[in-house]
Amino acid sequence: MAMRKVFFAASLAAFWKLSAVDGADPTCSTGIRHPDPSNQSCCASFCGDSCGAVDCGDKSVGSCCGSAIISENKSCDSNDPPCVVNVSDSNGNRTCSGIGGILADDGSTCCLGTCGTCGGTGCDARTGGIDGCCTSSIKSANKSCNTNSPPCIKQSTSTCTSKGGLLASDSISCCPESCGSCGGYGCDSRPGGKENCCVSSIQTASKSCDSNSPPCTMDTTTTTTRYCSTIGGILAEDGNTCCANSCGTCGGYGCDTRPGGKSSCCISEIISNNISCDTNDPPCLKSTTSSSTGSVQREVEVGIFTGSTSPKQREDDFGMEVWSYRLIFMSIFDLQFYKIEDVFNDGYTPILNMEFLSSSSTPVLQKIIDGIYDDELWKFATECTDYGKTFWIRTLHEYNGDWYPWGILYWYEGKQSNTMDQYKQALNKIIGIFKTKGAPVKFQLDINNVNGLDDTTPLSYFWPGDENIDAVTITAYNRAYSTPNHQYSWSFYKHFQPAYDAISKLTSKPIWVAETATTSYGTDKSTWIRECFRSIALDFPRITQVTWFLYNKDEEGMLLDWDLNTDEQKQAFKDGFLELKELTS
Repeated sequence: MAMRKVFFAASLAAFWKLSAVDGADPTCSTGIRHPDPSNQSCCASFCGDSCGAVDCGDKSVGSCCGSAIISENKSCDSNDPPCVVNVSDSNGNRTCSGIGGILADDGSTCCLGTCGTCGGTGCDARTGGIDGCCTSSIKSANKSCNTNSPPCIKQSTSTCTSKGGLLASDSISCCPESCGSCGGYGCDSRPGGKENCCVSSIQTASKSCDSNSPPCTMDTTTTTTRYCSTIGGILAEDGNTCCANSCGTCGGYGCDTRPGGKSSCCISEIISNNISCDTNDPPCLKSTTSSSTGSVQREVEVGIFTGSTSPKQREDDFGMEVWSYRLIFMSIFDLQFYKIEDVFNDGYTPILNMEFLSSSSTPVLQKIIDGIYDDELWKFATECTDYGKTFWIRTLHEYNGDWYPWGILYWYEGKQSNTMDQYKQALNKIIGIFKTKGAPVKFQLDINNVNGLDDTTPLSYFWPGDENIDAVTITAYNRAYSTPNHQYSWSFYKHFQPAYDAISKLTSKPIWVAETATTSYGTDKSTWIRECFRSIALDFPRITQVTWFLYNKDEEGMLLDWDLNTDEQKQAFKDGFLELKELTS
């Protein structure tokens, strides 16, 4: 059998050699193109259907796998198949698609082929991660595609990166690398200041990158792409909305009072009109098929947990009303109804986080099922019924964790101590008591954005059904560099998006942000807060409420500085809140 395989392989090799055009096949006319149009591999003809397929490595002669062909890097301009079509452009620079990558809209950043798309919102959640799929990270690494596989930078005499710069989201403005990022909030406070790091100043100076080092502007005369800045507009921070130049700035608080008015200067209005910049002058949208288009208009309410500090005091600091809800925590053994009344009297709707905690660390789900807490539950349900006002109860929260005695991953005496079946029974028993009493309360089901113990079980496994609940809430904190297990700082989007996508497929109930905040360790907290509000508005259209945990907390000797501890952070929160309202109105 082995001899027959060797003979067959040799025959194929001979046939391939005789049938191929000697020395070159620029268009892969004698080979087979890879089935993925973005992959420039040209397989040998004998590969047949195995070209780029799962079984591509099974062939005995030559290479039928796109990755192997690309790694060999033999151009079809001077080689027979297997080879790579159009490895280099007319200037001798390797093309992104020719080396198996995906080119970003900026025309220079080459992402991994696994990313699907290169750059844009959610790039860090794609296959390849932030280093392989996000243009800012790839530009920061600054690896040339001429000498590296993706992720890399496609070289050209006119690219910002080839000048040692950072390209802004408008794809025109090129900042010096020292800025860290180009344009956006806080650009004037970065190394180099406004003249070097702010898009508006760079565009005003109008120095061409063809003859100047950054800061400079890219030459757009050779492309048909209509960038916001080249058609007389001002690009908003969402990277998609293009306001009229008369507005001065695009979007944000007071946009309706600027020259041009709401229709020219307010992001929500421009998104609602859905006019493409491809065929229209500002106000317009760079892309009318973005995820934010037509789905952001809704009411998003904001809540707060602030310990014993009055939410009114915070609103006085902001000079405006902010909160619709106040989150409070009470133990099952200390349910004091007057605290619910106090929240109502202050003008807010209570969200009660009812916790089954005690001095004992024993698991509690079976205790709930067995009726150990029935007296406390019936008494409180009766008080709710008598009071007659509707508020929210969240109980058995973050149940996919290992840190509470009701968690499915909670371990006690060396073994996992709770089950999903117990969780369903316990939750439904609690809700059933309140419903039996006719209490006008609503219940939330709260899940943590990630499982405890670094468990990778899909969130769908932890789904108890939504028959008796009124909203699903997701908890997502950025514990940046605050514990040995959190030696990273992620955006709200990166923390929230996987859980949001999973829950969205499981329920049609409203989705809320149960609790969120960030520490300041290794993090620009002010920028994080602003981007969180913006992401809620534009990236997660089913979110209708978010509660901020604004209370500093000591945990195992480490201060978790969740609160707004500086004037800059308070201003960032105010700015973010106003932009949230403007974007969703």
